[in-house]
Amino acid sequence: MERMRKHRKFVEKLLLLPRRQSGGRGNNNKIQKRDRVRQIREANNSQLCAVCEIVKNLLRNPTLGIELDPTQRNLLRRNRRQLERLISQRSSSDEKRKILQRGGGFLLPLIAALAAPVLSKIFGSE
Repeated sequence: MERMRKHRKFVEKLLLLPRRQSGGRGNNNKIQKRDRVRQIREANNSQLCAVCEIVKNLLRNPTLGIELDPTQRNLLRRNRRQLERLISQRSSSDEKRKILQRGGGFLLPLIAALAAPVLSKIFGSE
């Protein structure tokens, strides 16, 4: 919890990345993917651990009371191995960084969608 609070700005910037107006060009998603990948590439180990801690709370903390709709549940099931590797203490920081960057950072929007209520509870209580 302390690590998440310490890196609050990084977590909010990464997971709650504001959507840019494309100005009619249609490359908005590419810009967001590049921004996410760049942020993960430049993150230090403590910031990566903060993201992994959020994933751990999503997967293992029943007191949060997160209710998933069927599509979110299916996405979690399909990516369960990668999410488990993210929270594993045996995985190195480099391996976690690669998991988060893989596919243009497709795991981050999934984590962000699930973590938004959790982050509002955690950061809202300050």
